[in-house]
Amino acid sequence: MNIRKKRHLHSGREHERAYASPTGPTCITTSYKGSCVAVRDCPQTSGISLDARVNSVCGEEKRFLYVWKKKIPDSFTKKFKEARTANIQHWPWTAAVFYHVKGNPGIRSCGATLITARHLLTAATCVSYAGTARNFSILLGQNHIETQDSKKQEIFLESLITHENFEPLRFENDLAILKLERPVEYSDSISPVCLPYNLSTKNIDAKTAYITGWGQTTPGGEFSKNMQVLHVPTWNQKDCQDKYENTTTIIKTMLCAGHPEGGTDACMGFSGSPLVLLEENKFSVVGILSFGRGCGGPFPAVYTRVTEYLDWIESNLH
Repeated sequence: MNIRKKRHLHSGREHERAYASPTGPTCITTSYKGSCVAVRDCPQTSGISLDARVNSVCGEEKRFLYVWKKKIPDSFTKKFKEARTANIQHWPWTAAVFYHVKGNPGIRSCGATLITARHLLTAATCVSYAGTARNFSILLGQNHIETQDSKKQEIFLESLITHENFEPLRFENDLAILKLERPVEYSDSISPVCLPYNLSTKNIDAKTAYITGWGQTTPGGEFSKNMQVLHVPTWNQKDCQDKYENTTTIIKTMLCAGHPEGGTDACMGFSGSPLVLLEENKFSVVGILSFGRGCGGPFPAVYTRVTEYLDWIESNLH
């Protein structure tokens, strides 16, 4: 078994980070006295990366809370609804998907979420129309979509897998896994988010969630070239279904999030982007933006609920 452990100091205490083996969904921690257990059973005080080949832990807060609490008023996280320019170092799993056609350098089409050094999640609607994975590249580690930054990495895909039961007309099983042709190099600007094993049995209604990406943030607005972050509350399933009434069926594999009174929303260009929750001192991806009705209105955006696809994701990480 290929397991890597690393000791480090945190708040004056030494503890051990846990890593998963790339050859199987297991981890090793001191809490289990060196025994191997399933990833979903690992202590949630440790971040778990599905790639043991690098010294990186998924979903770390990094300087996120420090920056928001020290440099921005305390009321910021409670009251802001408008999109804010984001720092890629605070959301280093956020990626942009580019579609390449003959004679074109690449058209930004969607967002994606880094979950290992070679794998990302996105919406199946973002990639199902293309003939081959080679038509897509992934941009990571950059705030401004057009700036030439030495820290950025742009890598073409080796393969892509869309969910075998994807129904584009109903947006059911709207999920895809993208595999890069080579591993990314982790840095302060590029690292994976956690998969939500710690949230798979928890109620995440009425939670504060964050979506990051590049796209419209107001109806009819311009596509942002700087990465944006939006603060949105998650919805109860029944309330979301009542809002959409009989026009759309909100099934258990979907997750709704947005401000009930409308306003700023994740609009065109954000499809496939990650919705994350900060729980137990780490960020976990709970949603992949799938669809919505209009933009900025009273209808919440609808996301693919990642907790419902953990087994499918594990079985397709190869």
